[in-house]
Order: sequence, then structure tokens, then C-alpha cells
Amino acid sequence: MDSPDETLVPLDSEDPDLANVYVPIPSAGISEEGVAEAAPPDDEIAREARAWARNLIASGAVAGIAATAPSYGPPHRPTHELVEDAQGHRVLRRLGFSAY
Repeated sequence: MDSPDETLVPLDSEDPDLANVYVPIPSAGISEEGVAEAAPPDDEIAREARAWARNLIASGAVAGIAATAPSYGPPHRPTHELVEDAQGHRVLRRLGFSAY
């Protein structure tokens, strides 16, 4: 399930139900020699990924987690889910897209 081309960043949630949730961030880059290499995300990228994941959770876009933010318009289906990897991390993964 985990890709060698991604790094898992902890969500760092205060909510105990989300304590073991990780956000995948692409980490593959190309060196000057044209070789693929993994690079850890910098602090800004990790912060943005956490904010994005918290927004998905708050809006109810993650299957099995109730929305905490107000919702307007027609109901829509979850676009993401939490999948447990081999190390026991619950990783945010895309299910599909939603448009209305």
C-alpha cells in the first residue's frame, strides 16, 4: 500500500481518534544526474499537507469520520478513506472525486 515515492507525515491531531493518522506526501525527486531519489518534505510542505487533511476531515470528505464543519448544498460522498498500512499507520487515501 505504501509507495517508495512518498513520505508519511503524521497529522498530529489533538483528537485521540486521529492520533495515528498519516498524510502521504510525494517525495520522489530527480537528482542532477537524472536519478530518482527520495527527499523528505520540508516543514512548509508538511504543514500544508496537515492543513489539507484537517480540512478534508472537518468537511466530512473522509469515510467513517463525521463532519465537524457546517455543510451547505446537497450531500456528497466521501472522497477519501483511512487505510491501515503494514506498520499499523492509518493513511489517508483517495477514493475518488466528488463534483456538484
